[in-house]
Amino acid sequence: YLPSRLEGLARRLRESLVSSVRSCRLAVLLVFLSWPFTALRWYLIFRSMSLKVDPLLVVLLHPVLYVTAFIPVSPGGLGVTEAVGSMLQPLLGVSREAIFTSILLDRLAEIAPSFPFLALLPLRFEVRVKDVVRIATLLQRGEECR
Repeated sequence: YLPSRLEGLARRLRESLVSSVRSCRLAVLLVFLSWPFTALRWYLIFRSMSLKVDPLLVVLLHPVLYVTAFIPVSPGGLGVTEAVGSMLQPLLGVSREAIFTSILLDRLAEIAPSFPFLALLPLRFEVRVKDVVRIATLLQRGEECR
């Protein structure tokens, strides 16, 4: 279902990840190294909302939210992360609305830098928007893409 250029790249990436334990270890290490920075981003979002929360508590609780995003119920744990965040509300001492808003702002801050690259993707791989829409429609109907 992928354009031929992407299919080869995806296959090589999958084979590399499966065959190399070292790559998996590196990926886990990078995730662990990123947690303090993502927690700092979440803390700064709280501060921008004029909410006072304990920075250490944010650093300790943010990985819980980060991991829930990988629960395969919905794309990116959408909904699951927010539900878990609302359960953390008593620990952080802020309202559920503030937790929910901070999680949405955190998602936006995480995804927003990707938007310019997303706009360049069709140019790089010569994919037209109408082709993407056609393929998505065929997949939704359960038909084979050609």
